[in-house]
Order: sequence, then C-alpha cells, then structure tokens
Amino acid sequence: MQEQASLGRATALSALIAGGSGAPVAARQLVTAELGEMLELDSLYDLLLLTTELVTNAVLHAGVDETRTLHLQVDWENRLLHVSVFDPGGESEPQVKKPDIEVPGGVGLFLVDQLSSRWGVDRGRNGSTQVWFELPTGRDLSEELSGHRIELPPATRVAPRAVPIANVTPARN
Repeated sequence: MQEQASLGRATALSALIAGGSGAPVAARQLVTAELGEMLELDSLYDLLLLTTELVTNAVLHAGVDETRTLHLQVDWENRLLHVSVFDPGGESEPQVKKPDIEVPGGVGLFLVDQLSSRWGVDRGRNGSTQVWFELPTGRDLSEELSGHRIELPPATRVAPRAVPIANVTPARN
C-alpha cells in the first residue's frame, strides 16, 4: 500500500490513462475495478459520475488526446475519498458555469460542486492542472486498501466495454 504520510491518506488507485474519447470509460472501469466492491452503490455512482466529469474536462479543455495521457489518483482517508485528475493544463481556468438548459454540456463542474464536499484546482509551475474533489463515503477502508500504480500507455489503453446497469423494460404508451 502506498502511504502518503503527510496527508494520512492511503492511495487506492494511481493510473496513467491515455487521452481521447475513451479516457472517461477507462477511468470508470479502473475506479469500478478497484473500489466497486468496497463502496455502497450511491457512493460508487457519485464517484463514477464526478470522475467522468473531471476526465472529460481534461480531454476537452486541456487537449488530452490519444497521443497524451492524464493521471488519475484516488486516495482514501477515513470516510473521505480524494480524487485528482492531473493534466498538462489548458488555456482557461476550470470554473463552475451556471447551467443553461438551451446549451448542451457545460455542467460538469456544476455537478462536482453540488455533489462533492469540496473541490479545487491547483496549477503547477509548468502550467499543468490538478482538479480534485472530495467525496464522503459510508466506510473507512484506508487500512484495507492494497493501492498500486497502474501504467496505461496509449498502446495498451483499457478498451471500452459494455456493462449492463439494469434490466430495463421500455414503458408502453
């Protein structure tokens, strides 16, 4: 287990993910594989939604295409998940926008702001960006985690796969 002594956190997941349109799916698969059985469903769904939003923003706004990678890190401290997405940085500062029902998209950080206990943006000296959020959970598994680093270069990116969510029967009118 990787320990971050200064923060008192256990690293549950630390992975390099190839950019492009497959990055959000790869991030969800990694998070589900590492934490899916440890979290209550409500916590898992919130974690997947907010992680998807940060990864999507890195792809769209920091230009993390198929030739580049982003870094996803999930740390667990007591009953709190701390999720960070590191990217090379974009031209604009990530900020919450007021949702506009007439315009598609643009609600990612609004969701992060509404569902997380707190979130923020840190800029590196080289212009890189770390966008992070914290999410309360119902359990403290920091002692049970077997955190590790997963390297996913573009040539071996996790391929998207369909995962059934539920058996749904369409409503008849």
